[in-house]
Amino acid sequence: MLNVEYLPPLDPGEIKALYKALPGYQAVTDDTARLAEKYSQTLNLDSGVLADLNQGLADVHRLEPAERVLEKLYLSVYHQRLQATSRCMGGMYDTARCIRDFVGSHPRSPRRANSFSTS
Repeated sequence: MLNVEYLPPLDPGEIKALYKALPGYQAVTDDTARLAEKYSQTLNLDSGVLADLNQGLADVHRLEPAERVLEKLYLSVYHQRLQATSRCMGGMYDTARCIRDFVGSHPRSPRRANSFSTS
């Protein structure tokens, strides 16, 4: 569906070792690949360098749309969960207020929640 595979998360050290994208890197990388292919003989570039560059660009172009969809889906689910948690907390607070009001309005009720006795 999204044309991606699940890979285990990278550990912090692996993430830190990755090159970080700079603003406009994709256009520069596209130009680099185009010029490297055009002048590969002059530059005496190993064919693996150009292949890696082209494969990296292909992977980026393939993964970016899926990343955008999954990010929107994640945010939607996250916000729904926040709303559900808020409803639960609201219900808990409403229940606590009802108990507090009940305890305060009945003379025979215990004054504290932990002072209930079995007698």
